[in-house]
Amino acid sequence: MSIKVLFFDDDVNWARTVDIFCKDSKIELCQMANIADIRLKITQDPTFNLVVIDISTPKRSILEVIRYLKLNIPSVKIILTVSDMIILNKLGLTSGALTKLGVEDVLVKPYGQAALIKSIHGIHQFESWQTLKNQDEEEDDQEEAVREQDDRFTGVKLENYISGSVNVFDLYLRTSRNNYIRIFHRGKKFNKQKLEKHQSKENIEYLYFKTADRGTYINFTNKLLEKMIDKDINVGKKAGLVKEVSEIYIDEIFTKGIDAQIVTEGEAVCRNIYNLIQEDDILFEMLESYLNLDNSFRSHLFGTMFFSSVICKNVEWASGSTVEKTCLGAMLHDIGKLKLPEIFKTLSQKVMTPSQLMQYKSHPAMGVEMLAKFPTISEPVKQIVYQHHEMADGSGFPSGLPGIRIFPLARIVSLANHFSNYIVEKNMAPKQAIHPFVMERNTLIKFDQVLIKSLIIGFIKKGKS
Repeated sequence: MSIKVLFFDDDVNWARTVDIFCKDSKIELCQMANIADIRLKITQDPTFNLVVIDISTPKRSILEVIRYLKLNIPSVKIILTVSDMIILNKLGLTSGALTKLGVEDVLVKPYGQAALIKSIHGIHQFESWQTLKNQDEEEDDQEEAVREQDDRFTGVKLENYISGSVNVFDLYLRTSRNNYIRIFHRGKKFNKQKLEKHQSKENIEYLYFKTADRGTYINFTNKLLEKMIDKDINVGKKAGLVKEVSEIYIDEIFTKGIDAQIVTEGEAVCRNIYNLIQEDDILFEMLESYLNLDNSFRSHLFGTMFFSSVICKNVEWASGSTVEKTCLGAMLHDIGKLKLPEIFKTLSQKVMTPSQLMQYKSHPAMGVEMLAKFPTISEPVKQIVYQHHEMADGSGFPSGLPGIRIFPLARIVSLANHFSNYIVEKNMAPKQAIHPFVMERNTLIKFDQVLIKSLIIGFIKKGKS
């Protein structure tokens, strides 16, 4: 199925170039000669998935159309193109303003065909499941054996999987190394009885989908979690689901890298985590049963993000927007390690050689350099990534800043980062680790006392001292 895109750029020559870009790429491009025509066209034909608008020649009418789309047709995704990023600054279009306008990505001209196609397909792929309808009325009874490499599949615990009435991607059972059975087909009805039949015959712990569908899984599950927040659904189900989607999201970032849509999904993951732990029952369920951290990279990042959320919950000045930025910064804090050899993802600083330590200390700056390519990532998130190893006593890196000069949100992530590491190093559950952690001298001198208190409060049930 082709992606329908409305396109406006008053540079006629560049518009022709883009038309050539989109041929043979399953993108149905509709060129608009006048910015005002976009509003009329999309009202008449709501099947358009995306709008690409050039803002190199700033006009009030362009911003008015963007605001109209955001308010009246929020399902339509917007990509802005611009000849120079300075133009966005002059218009006051900060990362926050772009997000409020519903802008998913910004491309700087002259962008190449690959960049345009990646942006369009990336945004569409995550949400393509929303257009699915039953292909027919028959149950999804066909099964087939599939032999493919294990790394082409992603597993999700059966107890944490929730489906809609229609399968949003193909689902598989793993029978042995590199061998699978496809039991559900994308677009077909979800057959619960069929799954229960397999469960009664086999010891099934995981369902699998293609790793190429990870983005779809993340988007689908984020939407489910948004709906589940206020519903009377089993606490363990909510807790397990939020941990599962967070870790799969982390896998997506650190194997495929960052793009505009993955950042948007990360913001949704952060909102869902924070909203869910507002319910004390879910917070304590996660602390007691679901926060089993290990030495893996994904586990560390999830732990850092989760404990950052716990601290934010108990900090008076943390607004919803602040929490979202803090959690996204926590999720991305080690993104610079992608530029380092694989060993640095799990290697402890305590066992590094002097040359390794010097190399390791470059990862915050490398992370900021990577994020600089994405205008929709806010400055606070970049500051968190750059300063997450700074310490209150000035002993941190890369700048050795004293406590008062460290960005407040970076202080939160720094504390959460170290507590996450402490749990793994000591092989302790969070509830057992919190007391010895806060009693250590290093904790008391290296971290903000108010934030330490906020972390402790997260472990105290209401009505208990």
